[in-house]
Amino acid sequence: MTPHIGAEIEGVDLSRPIGEELAGELRQALLEWKVIFFRDQHDFGADAHLALAAVWGEPEPNPFFPKGDTVGVSRLAKDATAIGQENIWHSDHSFMAAPALGSVLRSLEVPSAGGDTMWADMGAAYDNLGDEMKQRIEGLTAVHDWGPSWGTFMTPEQIEALRVFLPLVEHPVVVWHPRTGRKTLYVNEPFTTRIVGLPEDESRELLHELGLQARIPELQVRFRWQPDSMASLIRGPTVGPRLVAVLPASGAGPCPARPVHGWRAPGRRSGRAPALLRREPARRWNQV
Repeated sequence: MTPHIGAEIEGVDLSRPIGEELAGELRQALLEWKVIFFRDQHDFGADAHLALAAVWGEPEPNPFFPKGDTVGVSRLAKDATAIGQENIWHSDHSFMAAPALGSVLRSLEVPSAGGDTMWADMGAAYDNLGDEMKQRIEGLTAVHDWGPSWGTFMTPEQIEALRVFLPLVEHPVVVWHPRTGRKTLYVNEPFTTRIVGLPEDESRELLHELGLQARIPELQVRFRWQPDSMASLIRGPTVGPRLVAVLPASGAGPCPARPVHGWRAPGRRSGRAPALLRREPARRWNQV
């Protein structure tokens, strides 16, 4: 769809079982194009959604998205009373110690105008940097935090309880893709809060400059949704400003991460998770 990112695949019925040959072709296409699209998947249901995600890894829900009627599938519904909050360039799950490998998105209902989704190739964004900037950011790490975004909808008590499960983490500013070895910028506006070891002003200015790389039109792809359209994306090399009907897939993310000193790494713990991680399935969805 563009020279750097995005390919639309035709002639595939994703409601049918996915054999290993097709699975291999889909994996390769996603590695090459970072986001792949499918149209007219009319018979595609929740089980097929899970099966498609499993092509890349074990399905894993986003901890903040409302849960749907099927375990592992999250749904986002927008209408006149529930406006979108995702229209900023971001990389989902970067605030987690082990970010999910990617996402599988499906549109159910679409508005008559608007609602497009855009992605940017952050591998190409890194390649586009000057040598001086590449040397400047090599070896730097940055703090990623869900608090400034998702935390704005919570009470201080809710934030404190959730910190046990989702502490601050650090990721390299430049990561390598585990399968292609390609270097990629791994910072984004809502979740990357500061660069470790730099004065506050310098950190803020550098993050701003790096974040602007996602806004270069030549590095982007824009997808106009139709009912029963699908998008599979690989996380790390790409960032996107909006998600629709999401099912992330877990697996090897772009790099390992470490928790910030003073916070314990997330893991299996005794007791129940905070209520924000135990939302009941929604009964009705109006618009995606």
